[in-house]
Amino acid sequence: MKRTTAITSAAAITVTLLATAALTVNARQQLPVSDAVTCTITAKGAEDGAEEIKHLRIDTVDCGSFRVADPILIDAGTRADLYRSIETGQTYTFDTRGDRIEFLGLVPGIVAATPAG
Repeated sequence: MKRTTAITSAAAITVTLLATAALTVNARQQLPVSDAVTCTITAKGAEDGAEEIKHLRIDTVDCGSFRVADPILIDAGTRADLYRSIETGQTYTFDTRGDRIEFLGLVPGIVAATPAG
C-alpha cells in the first residue's frame, strides 16, 4: 500500500511539474517584442502542424530559424501577409517575440519585418 501511494505521489508530482513547465514555455512565447535582429533570408517554407495549421518558417544564414507570428499591430495584416512580404536572398530587420529553445523545437516568432539597407 505504501509503495502504491509513493508511486502515485511521484506520478502526480511529475505531471504537475511537466504541466507547469509547459505553461511557462507557452507564456514565454507571448512575451513583448524583443530586440530587433538583422538577418539574410536563405529559405522559406510551410510545415504541417496540429489540426491542419501551417507553421510558416523562415531560415536565415546568420540568425537561425524563425516562425512567422501574428503581427502586433492591428492594421499590419495577417501572418500570411507578413510571410509573403519576406523574400529569399534579401536582408531584413526583424522584431521577434519568444525564446529560442531548439531542443523543444521552439524558435522566436517574427512579428514585424523591415527591409534592411
